[in-house]
Amino acid sequence: MTAGELIVSAMQAEQVGAAFGLVGTHVVEIYEALRQAPDIRHVTSKHEGNATLMADAYSRLSGKTSVCFSTAGPGLLNSLAGIGQAYASYSPTIHISGSLPRGAPRRSLHALDREDYTVKALAHLTKLSVRPGTLAELAAVLPRCFAAAKGAEPGPVHIEIPWDLMMARPGRIPAYRPRPARRVTSRGIPPSLARKLRAARRPLFCIDTLCIRSGLLEDVIALAEFHGAMMVVSYDAFGAVPSRHPLNAGVLSDFYFGTAALEATGRADFIAGFGVLANSESERLIRQHAKVRPILADGWDLQSWRQQGALGAIAPVMAGKGKKPWFARRCHGEWRKAVAKLARPRPRAAMHFGRAMLNLAGRIGPDTTVILDAGSHEIWARAVLPSFGVLSVIGSGNWGGMGYALPGLIGARIAHPERRAVAITGDGCLLMSMADLCTLASVGGPAVMVVMNNAMYGEIKRVQLARFGASHEIGIPALDFARIAESFGLRGIRVEREGALDAAFAEAFASPDPVIVDVVCGGDVAFPALP
Repeated sequence: MTAGELIVSAMQAEQVGAAFGLVGTHVVEIYEALRQAPDIRHVTSKHEGNATLMADAYSRLSGKTSVCFSTAGPGLLNSLAGIGQAYASYSPTIHISGSLPRGAPRRSLHALDREDYTVKALAHLTKLSVRPGTLAELAAVLPRCFAAAKGAEPGPVHIEIPWDLMMARPGRIPAYRPRPARRVTSRGIPPSLARKLRAARRPLFCIDTLCIRSGLLEDVIALAEFHGAMMVVSYDAFGAVPSRHPLNAGVLSDFYFGTAALEATGRADFIAGFGVLANSESERLIRQHAKVRPILADGWDLQSWRQQGALGAIAPVMAGKGKKPWFARRCHGEWRKAVAKLARPRPRAAMHFGRAMLNLAGRIGPDTTVILDAGSHEIWARAVLPSFGVLSVIGSGNWGGMGYALPGLIGARIAHPERRAVAITGDGCLLMSMADLCTLASVGGPAVMVVMNNAMYGEIKRVQLARFGASHEIGIPALDFARIAESFGLRGIRVEREGALDAAFAEAFASPDPVIVDVVCGGDVAFPALP
């Protein structure tokens, strides 16, 4: 068995259904093995960074491990931002790269001064970064890598295959055996959690990303419903609790989401953080605003509780017996009023992008997945669009990487082809990932991308005006993204006035194929004053 065959056999044993990447000289042996494995779907990207973001979105939405391939040196380094996204999102992704041969001369093809520079560069961006030297070492490390990627606190893993190992003669390797999940039995639910929760009059749960990855989200929501606990979600877990759930108190953030979640945190007499890591942004906000000491559960706690079925002991099934909300939610009706006041119609001026989001909101349903990019368009989308649970919204989140929406849209189509996917991006973001418009066309299916086309980096303009009273170097050429989409084989619709939004969105949502809706709008940088 060759190194390429060994890798593909491991993918099959681990039931990997999707892989992403861009073939290069140093990984052609893997691609030859993939050619003979039709059970693994491979999506060829046009840039390695986009491939890693596709893998991230796929794994976040499917809950399955994905594999991403890149060639040596520049190919792998093109992937760094996407691998960082996977780390920030706890996405179980395996990144396999080629490498120069061991002992290669300095400054040879793809080489710098150290032959291990790439494996070391990824050491702090991954759960594990390894460079096996023999087929036996590769066979031994593959199960460890898949287990690390799928652990209690999942994330990306990097495996670098030196060229001499890739080209080594086939060897006799034992059949691949996946490593069983690590069983954590030493972390029971603290007795104080159950006792204080039952006694609390104003309980509050904070839900962070690891709660989603643990598979306990539904149990935590059921626990909140039984005990009447308000729920706040972290910026990265946005959408996990349906936006109109009566116990949803908003987003735990001091960014652009108003004070509702922070006020609820300050009024609570009991706080439990599910998936909240020590020294994280969520913990900082909780401790800054809480009047009581929170009980925090990290990924290892949640995995242990799931294995023991521990949450069921403090959440008896008593349908209709739950307590009523103790905190008056203000994050929808009043938010919508604030948004509508700022984004009012302008018959004689450039459209405000908020008008497009208000129009779009009524078209987003429980069977839709929304993919958000990073920027002012994202803020408007989060403020206006509804969410319906864990599959309804993903985005770059606190990692804040621009260019996420297009590869994320492709990953969403692969993860859940039965769902409509809707991406919200801006002109600056789309320019960073635009090469894969042709990949979106080849993947196909019901998908809508809405582009905020305001010919500027609007969020940077807002920051510059706030700090210096002037802006500089924020302009983008006025591009026609509808025509650009058509050149990639996609349907493109250009909207230059608000009155054309209804027809544009109706056509886009009726289409069985991807559609790009290019919304030409003004350069407004203000956001609604959310309560």
